[in-house]
Amino acid sequence: MPVRPKLLVGTLAATELVSWGILYYAFGVLVEPMQRELGWSQGLLGGALSLALSVSGVLALRVGRWIERLGPRTVMSAGSLVGALALVGWAEVTHPLAFYALALPLGVALAGTLYEPAFATVVGALGRGRRTDLALLVLTIVGGLASTVFVPLTQLLVARDGWRTALLVLAALLALVTLPAHLFLLPGATPPAPRLDSAHRPAHGARDGRLARLAAASLLGTLTTTSLGVFLVPHLLACGHGPASAASIASLIGLGQVAGRTVFTWLRPRYTLATWGLVLFAAPALGLALAAEQAPAALLGAGVFVFAMGAGAQTLIRPAAALELFPGAAFTEVHAVLGRWALFGRAGAPLAVGLLHDLSGSHRPGFWLLALACIVAAQVAREAARAPSATGGRSATGT
Repeated sequence: MPVRPKLLVGTLAATELVSWGILYYAFGVLVEPMQRELGWSQGLLGGALSLALSVSGVLALRVGRWIERLGPRTVMSAGSLVGALALVGWAEVTHPLAFYALALPLGVALAGTLYEPAFATVVGALGRGRRTDLALLVLTIVGGLASTVFVPLTQLLVARDGWRTALLVLAALLALVTLPAHLFLLPGATPPAPRLDSAHRPAHGARDGRLARLAAASLLGTLTTTSLGVFLVPHLLACGHGPASAASIASLIGLGQVAGRTVFTWLRPRYTLATWGLVLFAAPALGLALAAEQAPAALLGAGVFVFAMGAGAQTLIRPAAALELFPGAAFTEVHAVLGRWALFGRAGAPLAVGLLHDLSGSHRPGFWLLALACIVAAQVAREAARAPSATGGRSATGT
């Protein structure tokens, strides 16, 4: 069956909204009620999410190859099913070991449903070019609203029915929306993409300093941006904000992501990739610093919005860099390498910030350290786009 671009992009946009909202953003709302009922620390809770994200990172390259061989329909449908079952099990946990065991299938679901497989599906169907840029923008604009939709929704479900019932409702929603969409509307297997030449093979990233630098920037970038997304609601509650106020401020993350991705796609040709890397990876430091210093709600909301603009556009700069800096390579494999290290960064955040909170009694030290990491990531991303390739030429950084 021939691919219908509008149907493909619309399907993936809708399922990314639901998958991100339920499998990822709901966690930040569930931390406080789980901690209150079970008596577990934030470090312990964050460690389980870190484990799930680590599993997702380990599987990133393999999932890309499964999509090439089996097609997105099989891979993303399986991810939806496993995710729904993991949430049902999560609703029943009473022991930390059971919770950590459930992190393994949750990681499989994350690897099979979030942006990495969705981007590979779009690029595999549409190829390279402006049409693909716009398709990725639409997909991430809708997906970027996940926190805006699902943080307040999860908060409402928890307040009304408790966190266990809330998880069952979210599991049903994930299964009813994403599983049929992935199963019936995504394409099956397609002819495999050309393999990477030796100069650009990700498995040997040391051969190209750009790939190593981009991977490092991806790791640091997601390490910093994930932390505020996961712990903003618990931090605001600890600072005296009510649940509704905390959820409202956190929901700005989705709106900021949409704005950042729109601005990046619109203005991207006007500035070099090096300039974009510097700006986008540095911007989240503002939100982290304001959160650390417990700024007034209005100022903190503005900082969270700027934070989210940078974090959201980072999602698009990875495929942009894969397409622009490695034109002779298979997109799925290069992007999977960057996605793997981004997921490792995302995985480290909940555990690291949770443990720092347990040791200090506050998120302030962790947020400040991550703000400094943003500055480091910005410089690394800038140098990655400016560095010469392993084959001797300078990288193309836009016009």
